[in-house]
Amino acid sequence: KEGDFKLAPMLDGMKPFIESGNMTDYQDHYYPSEMAVDAQIQTFLINQDVDAFLTKFDKDWQRYNRDIIRAVQEYNEENGITPKSIVKPVHDVIDLGKTVKTEDNRDKKLKKQDREKLIAELTERMKDCSRRLEFEAAAKLRDRIAALRSYGKD
Repeated sequence: KEGDFKLAPMLDGMKPFIESGNMTDYQDHYYPSEMAVDAQIQTFLINQDVDAFLTKFDKDWQRYNRDIIRAVQEYNEENGITPKSIVKPVHDVIDLGKTVKTEDNRDKKLKKQDREKLIAELTERMKDCSRRLEFEAAAKLRDRIAALRSYGKD
């Protein structure tokens, strides 16, 4: 992002990575509305066909992001950047929903004092993950912390 920005307090440990250019936001992290992802997700939820969903999503992604993909490739080539893919089984992503629901049910039952203690512990773990550049783990912790805080507003 250009100019000054205010980082959410739960991400304090990430600001040095953003400022140093080790972490940034890219155009290709968003999907265009033309992809009708909401309809794709609805179809997936009805049919439960992971392979069909991923195949259509990938095909549409390439179709609707051709110009962005080309610009990123040219930039990488001009700057000597060789992208590295993250390899993660799709089942890890699907199983995540089950874990969140279990934690969600337990977290809702916590007393205020226990919830605040857990938030503090998770915040430290999130910052530690950020320092180790484990941003996916940090993001999961960030989301759980946000959920815990929302339960306190009931």
